[in-house]
Amino acid sequence: MIWNGLSSVGGFFGALVGFFWYLRKVKQPYLIWSDMLVFGLLVGFTLGRLGCALVHDHPGAIVDPSHPLAVGPWPGGEYRFDNGLLEFMYLVPIVLFVHFVFGWAKSAPGRITGLMCLLYAPFRFTLDFMREKDKLYFGLTTAHYATMIIFAAGVYLLFIRKPKPDDFAYAKDSERIARERAEAEAKNAAPAAT
Repeated sequence: MIWNGLSSVGGFFGALVGFFWYLRKVKQPYLIWSDMLVFGLLVGFTLGRLGCALVHDHPGAIVDPSHPLAVGPWPGGEYRFDNGLLEFMYLVPIVLFVHFVFGWAKSAPGRITGLMCLLYAPFRFTLDFMREKDKLYFGLTTAHYATMIIFAAGVYLLFIRKPKPDDFAYAKDSERIARERAEAEAKNAAPAAT
């Protein structure tokens, strides 16, 4: 059960595999679709974490009841961090920033995705130290390693990758589809003529 210790990060990985497979199949640009996906995912993921917080789905480490972030009592009488609540509280200002402050309509492809990777990865990395229990590999969880990759992707998309002219090739997609259709029709008509 390799997914047992990945939580939402495992879901992100599975979605990413399907995302790249499908967009490659239909010949669509990754970065444009990634930005659109992240824009909507932010709201859905935040509301999902609200649900986690309401049912206390992610018990964190046991803390003293006087701790300002202590939630409880949990079954057993102890007070804990509620990791779902902490993540919800962190995501709300990010959603508001991305939707109402960040200039997403004029940003280069991949910028929203890169920004979210940079904002989410360090918080999630820290939050994983506050989990109740998880299997460790060299002192870190699988989610820790995944968030390192997510952070590196954010650094690449925001600071290293330069916009390219073909980033906006999707805008001429109808021309590509018409050209491919004409080529397919010509190919199908050629054997019939012989």
